[in-house]
Amino acid sequence: MVKGSTLIVLALHFFATTWVIATNRTIDDQFGDSHSGVKPTYLSSENDIWKSHRCTSCFGGSYLAATILPSTVVNLTLKFEGTAIWVYFILGSDLAKVSFFMDNNRSPTHLQDAGRVTRTIKPTQNALVYSETGLMMGSHKLLITVSDSQETVFVAFDFARYQWI
Repeated sequence: MVKGSTLIVLALHFFATTWVIATNRTIDDQFGDSHSGVKPTYLSSENDIWKSHRCTSCFGGSYLAATILPSTVVNLTLKFEGTAIWVYFILGSDLAKVSFFMDNNRSPTHLQDAGRVTRTIKPTQNALVYSETGLMMGSHKLLITVSDSQETVFVAFDFARYQWI
């Protein structure tokens, strides 16, 4: 026969192991991961291509942008520990070819020129450009690559949000 205190311990163990709360964390363009402080890595075949811009309506008050010339390759790497990620850019009227590689696997999601629109259109802030859910809980690396552009294009990273359990 099981004693009352043993039942309480078993019940607490059951609830503690099955009642998990997911938490959303962010990776800011300037300040990095809201939990670990790890900052995004920005690389380019051209020196000093990434520039910081202030923006009161952007996440964290800023975004990082690059004007990319033809045949220039630009990379952005985000490292996080979680089960899902959402990446937000500021989109202008000219979309570059942007590819996403989650844990070294190319994602079928990518941005490409969606047909030129007039350059007078106001940029779109908080534009969700990539999402991946259902990842195994653990450390992940998202590589974002801009390449193969035939024209000069603008790309702007604002922030990413990821889910930690």
